Amino acid sequence: MKRETMNWVAAESDEESGQKWVGIAWSDVAPFLSVAILALTLFFLAFSKMEVRRLGYSVLKLSREERSLRDLERDAAIRLARATRPERLALLAESRLTLRRAEKGQIIQMTENGVAFEQ
Repeated sequence: MKRETMNWVAAESDEESGQKWVGIAWSDVAPFLSVAILALTLFFLAFSKMEVRRLGYSVLKLSREERSLRDLERDAAIRLARATRPERLALLAESRLTLRRAEKGQIIQMTENGVAFEQ
């Protein structure tokens, strides 16, 4: 078997090839950078519009929730007002607690001076 050997020959010196790669011209990079900046700007605009839309839906959801909570609070206040109206309290006192209305002269008000006033 015959073994072949390869001989490498340098076409340029190491110094010339190093200078070739280091000296990248701005005109070669400018189109790439402008396309990259344009793409990033478009992505940023699309992302910001999506974020605005998402926040708008969040605000809408929270406003609906606030409205429903206000309605619940209003209903609770109305039920409390109905339950504590004087006519209903008097009816409950007479029917369930067997209380009677106070008659004239039954209530005596005391003052700090010890003077009593009959009503």
